Amino acid sequence: MPSAMEGSEGGEEGEILRYEETEDNSVSPTDLSELLKEGTKESHDRAENTQFVKDFLKGRIKKELFKLATVALYFTYSALEEEMDRNKDNPVFAPLYFPVELHRREALVKDLNYFYGEDWKEKIQCSEATQHYVDRIHHVAKC
Repeated sequence: MPSAMEGSEGGEEGEILRYEETEDNSVSPTDLSELLKEGTKESHDRAENTQFVKDFLKGRIKKELFKLATVALYFTYSALEEEMDRNKDNPVFAPLYFPVELHRREALVKDLNYFYGEDWKEKIQCSEATQHYVDRIHHVAKC
């Protein structure tokens, strides 16, 4: 069986990763995870080296920043889960649909309720940067 990474071109930001399909024209979850890992390595390296993430990993983050990060994750996961649910029967996406393992919105709602109170929906708003990300999620899901 050919490796999903054969023919890969670098994995640098903006480059397309090429892969060979298996005999049944599918990519195994392991192959997919490797493609994602390689294809997003540079972006993850940049993100993981920001001061916010460094402080977060050391447990030295201000509560307000953590709350803002939780808000951003709430809007991001809301969009992801909406599109995952909408596309769950799509034959291309169906093999990747694992709602129990991947959905995080409910847990984020509990966090927001803790940080902002029961009326948290009236107290939060999506940042411009997060909104761009959410819009991109919806756009890609329609392709």
